[in-house]
Amino acid sequence: MKAEPKYQDGRIVHVRAGKAADEIAWVLSHNLSPSRYRGVAFLDPFGAHLEWKTIEALAKSKVFEVFINVPLHMAINRLMKVDAEIPATWRAQLDAFFPPGWWAEVYEDVDAGLFAGDTSIPAGIRKRRDAIDRLLRFYVAHLKNAFGYVSAPKLIRNTRQSPLYYLVWAGMHRRGLEGADYVLKMGERLPKGGLIT
Repeated sequence: MKAEPKYQDGRIVHVRAGKAADEIAWVLSHNLSPSRYRGVAFLDPFGAHLEWKTIEALAKSKVFEVFINVPLHMAINRLMKVDAEIPATWRAQLDAFFPPGWWAEVYEDVDAGLFAGDTSIPAGIRKRRDAIDRLLRFYVAHLKNAFGYVSAPKLIRNTRQSPLYYLVWAGMHRRGLEGADYVLKMGERLPKGGLIT
């Protein structure tokens, strides 16, 4: 741990390098009192490497609000194959990233008998056409259950306007939601071609 120079009021900033989940667990191990401390966690996972249990731990602390980049379009959509034949390591990663129950939001059992003669829809488990929308609603609902308040997700696009991820705020206070909504709406004022929609 590297201590940075003191601020004028005597505070010291410590920079810790390590796996995000481990460092968050280290912070939470100090039993910070919600009556004395407040924090904001900016969570920008590499792919689907942000475990739901970490989000729950931050919520249970009653100290932290979170801004999360939820990479549904970038990394996660690539892990969820159309035919549901997901390698075990990918499935384990998705099971850790989402709260229990995500599978039913993404996949459905297609009965070929309903589509007699249509060979483009074979029977079996298939990815839903609206899987990303359903998964986003599912994730946001669980954030709201954990924290109490959640912003409207903002879709972030690249310079070619392809969707990348959703930026979402969650916290325990209505005032925090008002501030988050204000900040997230600022992106709507960007000139044409801006990255937030």
